[in-house]
Order: sequence, then structure tokens, then C-alpha cells
Amino acid sequence: MVGPTIEHQPCKEHLTDAAHNVARAVQDLLDDAGKACARTEPAKGREHYENLNEAAGRVSGALDDLIGHVQEGPWGYHRKTTQDYTFERKI
Repeated sequence: MVGPTIEHQPCKEHLTDAAHNVARAVQDLLDDAGKACARTEPAKGREHYENLNEAAGRVSGALDDLIGHVQEGPWGYHRKTTQDYTFERKI
């Protein structure tokens, strides 16, 4: 689906910016969820927050894959290791 845009620099930049915006939105969601979970029953709040944090990790992985694919192309990106991820910390 992103194939035609991979070689077009403005599209690469737009996709990269969009991925960063998603990462910021997920971080904001986690911040708000952490505050909300702190006001709930301790065991349930912790469980809900852990579930959200796990989902955020999956989003982070998908964003890493997208950014890597856009910046390096499908072949260059897959040769990289997890240490080379654009989003090094878990959202």
C-alpha cells in the first residue's frame, strides 16, 4: 500500500511525521490512563494500565516497522536489529 510513496521524499516525510504524531498521541493516552488508573481500585488499575502499556508496545513495534520501511525500504530495514529502531523506548 505504501509502495508508490516510498521513493517520493515528501511522502516519506509525511508518513514519518504521521507516525511520530501517533506515538505522541499514544504517550498522551498512557499518561492520562496512568492518572485514571491511580484513582481506581489498585489491583484493577494496575491490570488495566499494564494491558494498555502492552498494547502501546505493539503500536510502537508497528511504528518502528513503518518508519524503517519508509526510510530504508523493505530490504534495508529487515537487515537491521532491534537496537536500530527509530522509537527506541516503549511508548
